[in-house]
Amino acid sequence: MSTKPLASTAAHWEEYWRDGSSGGEILGGEGGSRSLDAFWRRFLGERDFAPPDLALDVASGAAPIARLALAEFPAERRPRFICADYAPAALASARRMLGAAIEGVACDARALPFRELSFSGVVSQFGLEYVGNDGFSAAARMVARGGRLAAIIHYRGGAIETECAENARVVGLIAGAGLIASARKALRKTYEGPKGGGVHAKSEKAFAAALDDANAALMRSPASTGRGLSLRYAGDIAQLAARRFAFAPEDAYEWLKGVEARLDAYSKRMTSMVAAARSSADMTDIKLRLESDGLEAISFAPLTFRPGDPPGAWTLEARRPA
Repeated sequence: MSTKPLASTAAHWEEYWRDGSSGGEILGGEGGSRSLDAFWRRFLGERDFAPPDLALDVASGAAPIARLALAEFPAERRPRFICADYAPAALASARRMLGAAIEGVACDARALPFRELSFSGVVSQFGLEYVGNDGFSAAARMVARGGRLAAIIHYRGGAIETECAENARVVGLIAGAGLIASARKALRKTYEGPKGGGVHAKSEKAFAAALDDANAALMRSPASTGRGLSLRYAGDIAQLAARRFAFAPEDAYEWLKGVEARLDAYSKRMTSMVAAARSSADMTDIKLRLESDGLEAISFAPLTFRPGDPPGAWTLEARRPA
């Protein structure tokens, strides 16, 4: 697996994938997972992929498309996957699950380090849109003659964008209440104050007020992944404050710093998902780009995860003439 230095703009994704338990969030819930799997099952099954065909998964994350292919298609009916992602930790996560069944390359999706017209299939699930519409042109140039491109893309105003925007808002309530800053000050007053271990009444009162404000704001918010995460961390911060004498000061400070970093990274991931969502006009622009790169039979359509819900994603398909 090749690697390159990670740009700071992708650091929040690297932090996410560095967590060994991260196999990729199920965006849109179980209904979303079923819909996405059904799309890829059809795409992979409609073409007679076979070794030595190569499929390039751009902005692959933990390689959910390759995972499905390996689980549901025999070796003689699936291509070999090359997974490209900006975050080396995402590729490491994929390799932990799939081993040598895939090859991973850390790179910028706008400047893919492969020979053009090299891949029988080029795929992406919630990936290409993060680098802008230029990423679709770069992906199109990888499609071999007779090959196909398929992507699932965040939908502007759809279910996932709404979910992510709410998650970002709710996580921001902890910062808005000043909870971490007041907890850090209360700890410092205890550990470094002149009484050498006493409790500073003013800072304790400010921390208690911030904790109450954060919990009240969170409980007023509708249930969401972000609310659950924030409530858990607020509870953990309260436990740290209550048991502060059981910890060395440097350990308490470091833990609080880690919580702050994880919440910040989560908020940035949610915000980046919102920014990645594409409108109908965006999809028309992408179609024109693919046409200029020689692809044909280009189609895009909204994908709804559950009856009656707004769309959660766009599906995009195209092919290069043989």
